[in-house]
Amino acid sequence: MKLPLSKSQNFINFLPIIYLLLLLQSSSIVKSEIWSWQVINDLKDPLILVCNSQDKYVPQTTLQPNSHLRWNVDINIKPTLASCDMHTSDFSKKGFFYVFDYDNYNAVCNKGHLCSWHARPDGLYLFSGGKLDF
Repeated sequence: MKLPLSKSQNFINFLPIIYLLLLLQSSSIVKSEIWSWQVINDLKDPLILVCNSQDKYVPQTTLQPNSHLRWNVDINIKPTLASCDMHTSDFSKKGFFYVFDYDNYNAVCNKGHLCSWHARPDGLYLFSGGKLDF
């Protein structure tokens, strides 16, 4: 003859189910939204970059003239910022730039989820959709 379970035994039997339900509820599936940024060297000289974000680091990279560095960013990882320290080999052109800031560039880079920066003799310019934005 099977004896009825006490309330505490009954609760213990349901603990694995309760745990699984809590786990499923807390692990909401978030779709990644990938954006890209790139720096294109339009200079006659090599451009040296060191870039990083909250989840990635790009060690020193030398971009030859007419070459580029492209990097993907998952905007679901906050804060979504990426920056680069850039200079020419003779340091005649140098600067520190935020090359991706979702909160500020979302409206500008919205065409194709790409922020395209061009290093030119007179500065760094942001293009989106083939058009100069700033």
